[in-house]
Amino acid sequence: MKKFLLVFGFSLLAVAIPYYRQVFAVDGCCKERPSLTSEWRRNGMSFPECEKLNRSRDGDNVLDQRGLVWWDVRC
Repeated sequence: MKKFLLVFGFSLLAVAIPYYRQVFAVDGCCKERPSLTSEWRRNGMSFPECEKLNRSRDGDNVLDQRGLVWWDVRC
């Protein structure tokens, strides 16, 4: 029984890790910049709006601070 619980626990953890950052992404703010050398500015968008803007402008992970659109979880 202990072995089953251990395997089950690690299985849940393995499934949850990729979603960890997205789950906590609702806290924060959307930031964008006109060029890669410009300063980041808040734009007041929600996480889904920010993700959509990121897909149209950058196409990368909105949680990574690169490109022109970024969801800053530290706001």
